[in-house]
Amino acid sequence: MRMQEEPVAETPLLGSHFEPEHEDEAETPQSKVPPIALAHEQKGSVPPPPNAFSEAEALRWPAIREALADETRQHVGQGLAVRVVRGYAAASDTAPKVAAVLEKTVTWRREYDVDAALTKPAPAWETYQRLWPCFVHGTDEHGRLVVCERFGSMDVAQLLEEVSRDDMRRNRAQTLEIVEALQARASAKHGTPDLTEHVHVFDLSGLRRRDLGLKTLNAIRDMVGLSLDHYPGAMETLYVTNTPVVFQLVWRIIKPMLPAEVLGRVHLCGGAKEFLPKMIGAGCPLSSIPAWMAV
Repeated sequence: MRMQEEPVAETPLLGSHFEPEHEDEAETPQSKVPPIALAHEQKGSVPPPPNAFSEAEALRWPAIREALADETRQHVGQGLAVRVVRGYAAASDTAPKVAAVLEKTVTWRREYDVDAALTKPAPAWETYQRLWPCFVHGTDEHGRLVVCERFGSMDVAQLLEEVSRDDMRRNRAQTLEIVEALQARASAKHGTPDLTEHVHVFDLSGLRRRDLGLKTLNAIRDMVGLSLDHYPGAMETLYVTNTPVVFQLVWRIIKPMLPAEVLGRVHLCGGAKEFLPKMIGAGCPLSSIPAWMAV
């Protein structure tokens, strides 16, 4: 299966999480990855539009809001409300239950200063992004971003030496906040403002047993737990690609953490012959899939 002649350039998160608002603003050539810059440093940058409740979610929200403590209510913006309400949509997810999730998340966001994630870097951000980079490609036919992390581009052992476990959590939160901001912008441009979920690819080419020490497994557990606890409703599908046999060790740790509705969105895949047809069939055009994935 051939890729397009000019594949979409890999874009680091803080390099472009806000796009120019004016057509006459100079564009960065696709052959050159833009430099890391914060939102307020970029010409024409404005906050992304908030995601919108669906009709059913809007009907649920007043009871959930009423169940919140007064102080918590003041710190719940629409984007956070939409994401959590959407992530807890089962019949068993009562208003008090969802409110308790929001209480926990607001406390965590204030402790880690997550609301400032789009305006200032987390501690050791450049080191974290150098050793655990995350890239945004195009969108699928529904307007969902295709976000990729590639083990072969990482140096997890060095990351664990240079960045504390707590700062790794802060950086992961910042990564997820930026992805959420990008997705809100993409959804608005696509005309689907109620869409919050992105498509995530985690490629495991080059993963070896010696890469999976206790510290690495704890870091993986932290990052998965953070996503599940505080970013429900943020991921439509996860493709874990080029999975080696040794991945079963990691999967035994992660799988019990995943609710059934999340587990149903995870696709464990072998090589390109397996995952490319799945992604294309799900609405991801070749122009939004990085060229290295076809190798």
